[in-house]
Amino acid sequence: MKLIFESDTSRPVFDSFRLELMRKELREISERNEKAGQMDHDYHLADCLDEVLTLLDNYLDYDPTPQFLYDNSGGEPPVTMAEMHENSRQEKIEARK
Repeated sequence: MKLIFESDTSRPVFDSFRLELMRKELREISERNEKAGQMDHDYHLADCLDEVLTLLDNYLDYDPTPQFLYDNSGGEPPVTMAEMHENSRQEKIEARK
């Protein structure tokens, strides 16, 4: 497989796409190295590829969205509907006293 980084159209090839191609190629090299026999296995190459692939994964799979935006509770502990109704009922009882 030959990595192709040039676009054959007028559209530019983005760096993230190039890095994705590199990550795919490096994974294939790593898999071939792992399948090699004991005499042909390159342990230093395996260590370096693991490190590079970890860095590429961290960069390419990075999600800049803060975690609290995924949490719909706004930082409050989750409350079930039954608990919400019970709390509301208790508040009404307290207000009537």
